[in-house]
Amino acid sequence: MTDRSRWEKAQKYEKSWWDNRKAVLDLNYFKTYSREVNEFMPPGTVTKTTAILEIGCGPAGTVTDLDSDDKHAIDPLVSFYSTVPEFVAARDPRTHYYTARGEELPFPDSRFDLVIMDNVLDHGQEPLQIIAEMKRVIKPGGQVYFRQHVYSFWGYAVRWLMERFVLDPGHPHTYTEASLRKTLKSFGFTIEREKHAGHLPIWWAELRSGNRKAIVRALMLVTRDKVTFALRAPR
Repeated sequence: MTDRSRWEKAQKYEKSWWDNRKAVLDLNYFKTYSREVNEFMPPGTVTKTTAILEIGCGPAGTVTDLDSDDKHAIDPLVSFYSTVPEFVAARDPRTHYYTARGEELPFPDSRFDLVIMDNVLDHGQEPLQIIAEMKRVIKPGGQVYFRQHVYSFWGYAVRWLMERFVLDPGHPHTYTEASLRKTLKSFGFTIEREKHAGHLPIWWAELRSGNRKAIVRALMLVTRDKVTFALRAPR
């Protein structure tokens, strides 16, 4: 858990990041993310009647290109995103957007068949409460497409020091894969399938990227991995 002022600083950073890039970003990558959900989750997960929620959808969300008529998405910055024509144009009009935090989902218990959460926990104020809310609104035995950046033990230690000085204002929390697994399992979620981008390929890509921040991460050996889990909610 982090305090409210630290979370608000992260949200201010997030809003500024998107605002500065709104005219140049190609949001078609959300379509790629949607394909990944269809390919990674079990066949038949997404149908016309599947009730889907995306927690932390950003300007449009992975949910926007999934073929369901019951789609919902929340983000603390939805009110801002909705004022940007480029972001609104990337959305599927079937999706209902709400300005809300993952810690306080505005939905009844057992409402959704599928929940999508992509790199959300490290942005939140109370990550454990976000997972508790996700568990509350998903149907017993429902499915979760869960993706999160994780760090090695060394990377976690460096990130811990960075957070003492708020050197990365957008990400108050850091996870190792082991801590993430332990947290999800403590809420009763079962990992049915997983994949990893891999620390080494990402480290090599960052080292050759030409991006100053990415190169610094690589040289400090704090390159993150990207893990994806297909989760099953407890019945």
